[in-house]
Amino acid sequence: MLRGQSLVLPFFALCLLNSNPVAAEQAAVEEQPQASEAIDEIVVTGLRRETPLQETALSVGVLTAESIERAGLRDFDGYWRQIPSMSVTDSGPFGTLTVIRGLSANFGAASDEPLSAVYLDDTPLTNPAGFFTAPPDIYLVDMDRVEVLRGPQGTLFGASSMGGTIRNITRKPDTSRSDFSVETALSSTRHGGSNSEINAVFNQVLTPERSALRVVAYHRDDDGFVDVIGLGRKDVNWERTQGVRASASTLIGERLSLTGKILYQDFEAGSYNEVDPNGKPEIGLSTSGDFQLALFLPEYRADEVVLYNLDAKYATPTADWLSITSYFEHRTEYVIDIADEMNYFFGQYLPTSLDGWFSQDVFTQEFRVISNSDGPMGWLAGLFYLDQEGPWEEMAPAPGFNNTPFCVEANEPPPPGAPYPTCSGLPDGQEFLEDIGGNTGRKDLGLYGSVSYDFADRWQAVLGARWYDTSSSFTEYGEGLWMGGFGLPPGGGDLADEDGTTWMGSLAFRPSDGTTIYARAAQGYRQGGANAPGLIDTCANAPRRYESDSLWSYEVGTRSVLLDDRLVVNATAYHIDWSDAQVTFYNWGCDLYYTANSGEATSQGLEFEMSAAINDNWSLLMSAGFTDAKLDEGLDDPAIDAPAGTELPYVPNVTASLTSSHRFS
Repeated sequence: MLRGQSLVLPFFALCLLNSNPVAAEQAAVEEQPQASEAIDEIVVTGLRRETPLQETALSVGVLTAESIERAGLRDFDGYWRQIPSMSVTDSGPFGTLTVIRGLSANFGAASDEPLSAVYLDDTPLTNPAGFFTAPPDIYLVDMDRVEVLRGPQGTLFGASSMGGTIRNITRKPDTSRSDFSVETALSSTRHGGSNSEINAVFNQVLTPERSALRVVAYHRDDDGFVDVIGLGRKDVNWERTQGVRASASTLIGERLSLTGKILYQDFEAGSYNEVDPNGKPEIGLSTSGDFQLALFLPEYRADEVVLYNLDAKYATPTADWLSITSYFEHRTEYVIDIADEMNYFFGQYLPTSLDGWFSQDVFTQEFRVISNSDGPMGWLAGLFYLDQEGPWEEMAPAPGFNNTPFCVEANEPPPPGAPYPTCSGLPDGQEFLEDIGGNTGRKDLGLYGSVSYDFADRWQAVLGARWYDTSSSFTEYGEGLWMGGFGLPPGGGDLADEDGTTWMGSLAFRPSDGTTIYARAAQGYRQGGANAPGLIDTCANAPRRYESDSLWSYEVGTRSVLLDDRLVVNATAYHIDWSDAQVTFYNWGCDLYYTANSGEATSQGLEFEMSAAINDNWSLLMSAGFTDAKLDEGLDDPAIDAPAGTELPYVPNVTASLTSSHRFS
């Protein structure tokens, strides 16, 4: 990979230095790292206030701005391997499943709520999980850091933070100096073509030390490496990401500061990263090699994100008052070839696809007040409100379905209410298997707070709680063979409200200035929901509603800074009890998935992270995690062979990462 900035700027500097040998020698001396260079202190905000990482009674994996840029990390898939007890499963059309501390679904991407929350600064981006959807993957350009809060964060971050919370924190406008930078990259993909990337960051001071504007723009084009036989297309799993992020901040008087942010990101791609080792030899579409796929129709997917955010902060001698207002739009579109499924269930390959879209429109408002006094007691309190709408639609056109062996040989009658007496209930050439859509609404209200108290000089206790009240509603319409008939009345209604309280407590002891030992207990929860009415009518086992699930997590950890701040060692042990887990089941009779509560599970493990400055030039980063996640009770569905003691799926027992860096002038 060639990075334009890293090549052009050193070359330009070398030309200047060579024109003055004395200056060149002096600059070379000044560039040498200082003796006894210490590891920089990292400040995190996982407790909703700024705290040094090494004094935080919470397991936090941090990627700093330097480590993000040094490793060229640009998306979620680039950095999760460096976080212990974290893994990601890419299930192709079924989305992406994120697993933190062994909390996973039994399917690549469940149709229930997610288990880990995703934030951009203080704005939640987590969408209701579903097939063919995933939370937006924000491009990591001009980021201050990424924080991965491991373990349940239900008290401070609410629902869907059972496994943890992923926070992408952007750099704020700099009111001290203006600057501009451009970075380019060129690369090639084996079995594919060329890739390109260009990123630009512009910071302009408007009023020194009071207001500034910061603009980030990026464009990345990645070629694919999978070829489709039959369609004659090459490199179909291409991806393209482009976007812009603009933020402005201003200080009004001496106490009130305002920061506004607008983000637009557009992602487009062809087929998923899947290959077909066999193809469809019975119809002459045999694959050869490792990077081929047999499709009847070109696949496509797109993801668009728009975010508007305004943060206001009013600082007083005793407390900081904050208001965080956000409006977030997320739309996903997809076209997926399902010819294999058509042949499996109906005995003939047909050029059939699932064409659909999912949209998420979310308004959030949060008020927070944080104490800033120097006394032994600290506190914070907050109010959170969310209003979400989620319209969606999906259609499966299947021209030629009336002539499949399923219809002809079995002499299948048309579904109820069909306008035509054909197998599909539709004229030849106009058949479709489903035409469905609907809308899911949700409202959340939460009151949270925490109190910390420093006692006996080196001890600190923290107690936190959150009261929540959630409600959701849905509407759905659908017709076609897969939906059980035509002319069906729309379904929907209000779901039962849920309210409750989650708790968190921790106790920390600091035997020395560089060491923290802590114990923490925390509760997490995930909102319940309902299965689609059409699914309930078709699948006899599908329940009308599934309830929320919850867990308790217990962890002990130690954080140490040693050898004159040149060695950092952190270790954590945890145990999680998960109750009434939401599980995605598959009904072979109706070929559909549904969600239900089933079983208890336990996850426990160890996490280790180390950062070492070996000498003035050489540094090491190492992390490792061990996870043991199993069912305490077998699943209720006889179609799933998962007795008690079965390991939870998609959970690696061991994760590890090692990074070595050496600097020289």
